[in-house]
Amino acid sequence: MRDDSHKWAAPFDVSDVLIGEVDGKACRVSSASINRLSLISGTGVRTSSQIPLIGWPEIAPDGPFALSMRRDRILEVNGSARTDGWDEVNSVAISDMTDGYHAFSVAGSGALNLLNRGADLFLETPSASVARLTFGLPSLIYRTDETTYTLLFTRAQAVAAYSALSAALRHCASDG
Repeated sequence: MRDDSHKWAAPFDVSDVLIGEVDGKACRVSSASINRLSLISGTGVRTSSQIPLIGWPEIAPDGPFALSMRRDRILEVNGSARTDGWDEVNSVAISDMTDGYHAFSVAGSGALNLLNRGADLFLETPSASVARLTFGLPSLIYRTDETTYTLLFTRAQAVAAYSALSAALRHCASDG
C-alpha cells in the first residue's frame, strides 16, 4: 500500500502517551512500532505459514509471527520481506500492509478493563481469530505479555481509535 502520509499533517502526535487508571489499576496507551505487515490470503494460508500463528488470547512471541484473521487470511507481523502479488508456489496473494495499519499499545494492570469498555474480550474464551470490534471499529487485538495488548486499526480509522481510547481513559479517571 502506498504511503501518502507525508502529504498531510499528522492528526495526533504518535509520540503521545496517555496515562491513567482504570478501576484503580494503572493503564498506559501509546502508539506501537511495527516494522513490517504482510497480508496473506489463500485457502491454505494457515497451514503454509512457517512462523507462529497467533489467535486470541495467545501471547505473541518475540520475533516474527502471524495473526490469524480468518480461515483464509493472516497478517504477518515483522516477517521477512515479500513481493506483493500472487505467490504461485503457495497459492496465496500477498500485500504489503505496513502503511495500512496503525498500532496502539495498551499496557498495565488496568489494560484489559479499559479495552472491555469498548470490546468484549475474555481471556478464558479462546478464538482462532484476533479480529474484533473495538469501540465500534474493526481491529486486530493480540497480547504481547500478560498485561500488554497491541491493537491494529486501519490507518484511516487511527484517529477515531485514538479518540476512543483517550476518551475511555479520561472517563475512567472521572469515575474514580
